[in-house]
Amino acid sequence: MQFGRHSGSYGYDGDRVTIDGQRYTLEIPFSGDRTLFFCQGMTSTFNPPRGQVGQDVLSNTLIDRDPTPEQINSTFESFLNSVKQHLGWLKGAVDQWNTAIASVVSGHVATRQARADRVGTVASGLKFALKPRNDRTATFAAPVAVRTKIVPHLPAARPAARPEPALSNAIGGMLSASVSPAPRPVRVAVR
Repeated sequence: MQFGRHSGSYGYDGDRVTIDGQRYTLEIPFSGDRTLFFCQGMTSTFNPPRGQVGQDVLSNTLIDRDPTPEQINSTFESFLNSVKQHLGWLKGAVDQWNTAIASVVSGHVATRQARADRVGTVASGLKFALKPRNDRTATFAAPVAVRTKIVPHLPAARPAARPEPALSNAIGGMLSASVSPAPRPVRVAVR
C-alpha cells in the first residue's frame, strides 16, 4: 500500500496535474505457464480481466483519492472472480490439448517401438552374424571430440651450398679492393 501524490490526471489545459491519492496493489502468486493469461478460450467476453502479468505474480492496482474498504474489497473481488472465470473457460481447451498431445506422442512412440521390434526380429532370425556399422553412432551416445595440439614439423635444414668459383673470385676481388689502404696524401711545398 502506498500513500502520496500520484500523477495521471490531465487538467483542462492539457497540463499534467498531480493529486493526493492512495494506491493499493493486489498481487496473486501463480505457478505454471504465464502465457495462458494471454490466451482466449472458446468462451470469452469483450471485457477480460485487466491486470499485469509478471513472471510468477498476477497483479491489479487500484488508485483513488479516498477509497473505502468496501470499494477496495469489491474491486479486488471482481478482479479475482474475472480471472477465475477466464481460467475456467481455458481449462477445457487446455485439457483437450493435453489429451490430444498425449495420444499423438504415444502413437509415435508405439510406431517407433514396433519398427524397432520388427528389425530386431529379422536380425535375430538370420543364420549369419551382422557386421556392426561404425558410421552410425548410438542414439544415446554423444560423440566425443578430442582436441589435439598441432605441432608444426619444419623440414630438415640443408647444408649451405658452396659458392661457385667464378663468383667467389669476383667477391674476393671486391673485398680485397675495399680493404686496400687508402692513398697517402701528397705534400706539396710552396716556396
